[in-house]
Amino acid sequence: MSPTSRSMKAISPADLLQETRHQTELFLKWFSEEKTQAASRTYPREIQRWRKEVESIAESLRQERPTTQIALVGTTGAGKSTLLNAILGRVVLPVGVMEPCTAFVTSVRHSTRQGGSVHVEFCSREDWRREVEAYVESQSPGESDVGTTEGGETTAIATVARKRIEAVTGKTLAEIGDPKNLLQIDLPEEVERALSSDRGAEQYFESTNELHEYVKGLVHAEKSSLWPLVNRVEISGSFPCLAGGIELVDLPGLNDPNEARIDVTRKYLRHAPFIWLVFSMKRSMTKDIQEILVDGKMLRRLVFSGRAGAFALIGTHADEIDFDVAPQFGLPDDLSTRTELIQKYRETWKRKARKQLDELVRGLPARDDERETISRLAGEFKNAKVHAVSANAYMKLEKIGRLRKDYGIEDPNDTGIPGIHSQLNQIALAADGVQSSRAAIERLRHLKEEIEQFFRARARPKAAQAREHIDKRVASFSTAVDTVHHDGKQQLKFEHTRFVEKMDPIFEKTVREVNRAVDGWRTIHWATLRAIAQRDGCFRSPSTGKTYDLNEDLAEPLLDQLPVAFEKYFTDDLGRVSHDFVVKLGESGKSFGEGAQLVIGIVLDAKDETLVSQVRWFEEKLAHVSEEAKSKLKAAVDARRRELDDSLPATARDHMQPAYKKARLEQGPGLKARMLALLQSCALKAAGPIYSSMKVDLLQNLDELDRTVAAMFHQLSENAHKLARTVAHNANIGAEEAIG
Repeated sequence: MSPTSRSMKAISPADLLQETRHQTELFLKWFSEEKTQAASRTYPREIQRWRKEVESIAESLRQERPTTQIALVGTTGAGKSTLLNAILGRVVLPVGVMEPCTAFVTSVRHSTRQGGSVHVEFCSREDWRREVEAYVESQSPGESDVGTTEGGETTAIATVARKRIEAVTGKTLAEIGDPKNLLQIDLPEEVERALSSDRGAEQYFESTNELHEYVKGLVHAEKSSLWPLVNRVEISGSFPCLAGGIELVDLPGLNDPNEARIDVTRKYLRHAPFIWLVFSMKRSMTKDIQEILVDGKMLRRLVFSGRAGAFALIGTHADEIDFDVAPQFGLPDDLSTRTELIQKYRETWKRKARKQLDELVRGLPARDDERETISRLAGEFKNAKVHAVSANAYMKLEKIGRLRKDYGIEDPNDTGIPGIHSQLNQIALAADGVQSSRAAIERLRHLKEEIEQFFRARARPKAAQAREHIDKRVASFSTAVDTVHHDGKQQLKFEHTRFVEKMDPIFEKTVREVNRAVDGWRTIHWATLRAIAQRDGCFRSPSTGKTYDLNEDLAEPLLDQLPVAFEKYFTDDLGRVSHDFVVKLGESGKSFGEGAQLVIGIVLDAKDETLVSQVRWFEEKLAHVSEEAKSKLKAAVDARRRELDDSLPATARDHMQPAYKKARLEQGPGLKARMLALLQSCALKAAGPIYSSMKVDLLQNLDELDRTVAAMFHQLSENAHKLARTVAHNANIGAEEAIG
C-alpha cells in the first residue's frame, strides 16, 4: 500500500494524529529509499525542495494539538453538574453541593492515563489581599438602610464576605475582632501552601470515585477552607466522548465577589469557540433565554465575536412532565405511558426555542444595508443545535450512579444525551487539530504525486515542440494570476474604506449617548455601588443575582451598534472578497489546465496520461491550498474579533480606574451621592477619549486584518505561479530528453 493511500474517513479523531504521523514515516522511508538515493546527484535542487516540504509537514505534526473548548452557561438549578456527569458517563462532579458562593470554573478533558487527575488553580496572594482589603473597606460607615426595602443587599454582601473570610482563616469574625487584623493574621498551613503555589495543586487518583470525592470536598463549604481561593479546577480522565480534543467547561456565572474568579469566567465566555446555554425546561424558557442572551449580553457577544454558528441550547429535566398536560400536545387523556408524552414535549420545546432565537436575533439593532446579514444570522441561530435531555434517565438506564426513580424512558436514545455525544463528535471532526492532520495527509498525497509525475516525465520524453506551447500557457496564466491579485487588493481596499466611513457616525453618536448609560447608575444600591468600585467596575449582587459592569455600560452605546456591522464586514464583505479571489484564481487555474491538455491533444495528437495527471494534480493542489488559506484567514478574522470584544470594555475600565480608586474611599452618610458624582463625572469627561481610543483599536485591528488578507492573496498567487511552473518543468524535462 502506498504511504498516503489509506482512507482517513473511518479513523476517529483520537487516532487521526497517530495515523498521520505513521503515514509521514512511511512517506519518508519511500522518499529516502526509492527517490533520494537514486536522484540526489542528478536533481539536487528538486530533492532539497521536496525534503523541505516533508520537514514542514513533520513539524506541523510535532506542534501541540489545540483543545476545543465548549463553555456551558446556565441559570441556577439548570442541572449542569448532572448533565455533565451523564455526558461523561461517570459520576465526576458533585451534585447539589456547589452553592453560588462556592462554585468555580470546572473544565473536563480526556486522558489516556489510568484513573484520573485534578489540577486546582488557586488565586494569587495578591488576589486574596485585594479581597480582604475590599472587605475591610466595606466595613467602613456607609448609608443607612433604615426605612428602605433594600437592606437585604447590605446583609447579603456581608454574609458572602463573612463566609469566605471565616472559611479561609478558620476563625469567626468575632474571634478576628477589628477587620484590619485580617491583613496580619496567620493563615492555616494548607491555605499558605495554596497561596504560595504558582502552578496550583495536582492530585492523581486510581478511580473516578476517589476523584469525585476529592472535588466534592473542595466545594463543600462546611468542610473545606480552600473553596474561596479556587479559581479553576481542571479534571482529566477516561472520557471517550471527549477523546477528539474536546474540553467541556462549566461556568458558574458572575455570582462571586472574587474578582480573579470573575475574570476566569469572563475570559472563557469571550474566547471559548463554542457556547452552550443550559437551563431547566421546568422553568420559563422565555425568561431564562432573555436573562442570559439579552440582559446578560450573550447574544451580542456571540455575534460580535463571530460565534453565531457555535451556539447550542440544552434544556434539562425533559422527563418532568405530568399526564394531565397530554391534551395540550394533541395526545389522548387516557395515555398510559409517558414515553410518547415526553417525546412530544421535547419536540414542542425545541420548536419554541428555535422560534424565540429567531425573534431575538431579528431584534438586534441594524441599518438598512445590514438586513441581509440579519436574516443570515437569524437562520444560523434558528438552525442551532437544540437538545432536550433527561440526564437522570440516561444515567439510570446506563447504570451510572445509584438512581432508582422511574423516569418513563426505556431507550437511552430518547434521553437526548446520545444526541449531545453526536454533536461532540462532529465538533471534534471539525476541530483545528483534526483538520491539521487531514491537511498534512493531503500535503503528503500531493507531494507524492508531484514527485512521481516528475520522474514519470523524465522516463517518458515528449515532443520538443510541446515545451514552447506549455511555456506560453504558463506565461498567460501568470498574467491572469497577477490580474486576480490586483483586483482582490482593490476590492479589499474598497470594503475597508466603506466600513470605516460607516463607523465614523456611529462613534460620534455614541459619545452623545453616554449620558443615558451612566444615568442608570442612580438606581444601584449604595453597598453594591461600593462593591462595584472596589472591583474596578464589575460586581454581581448576591441578593438579586444582577450583574453590574460599569465598563460595559460605557461601551454599551457603541457595542449595541457594532455586532451586526461587524458581522456584515468581517463575514459577509471580507468573505465575499476572499471567495471571489479564490474562485477567480480557480477559474484561471482551470483555464491553464484545459489549455495544457489542449496542447497535448493538438501537438502530440494523443491524450498523454502523464501530462493529463500533472494537470489534474495542479487543479487539485490549487484548490487545496486555496481552502487551506481560507481556513487560516477565518481563524485570523475570528481572533481579531475576539481581541476587539476584549479591548473595548477594557479601554473604558482603564479610563475609569482613577474614579474607582477615589470612590472606594468614600464613607458615611451621603456616600452614594459622592460616589455617583465621581463616577458619572469621570465617565462623561472620559467619553470622548474612550471612544477615540476604541476607534484607534478598531482601525489598528482592521489594518492588521487587511495585511493578513493581502498576505493570503500574495501567498496564493505565489503558490499558483509555482504550481504552474512545476507542471511546465515536468513537461520540459521530457522535451529536453527528446531533443537529446
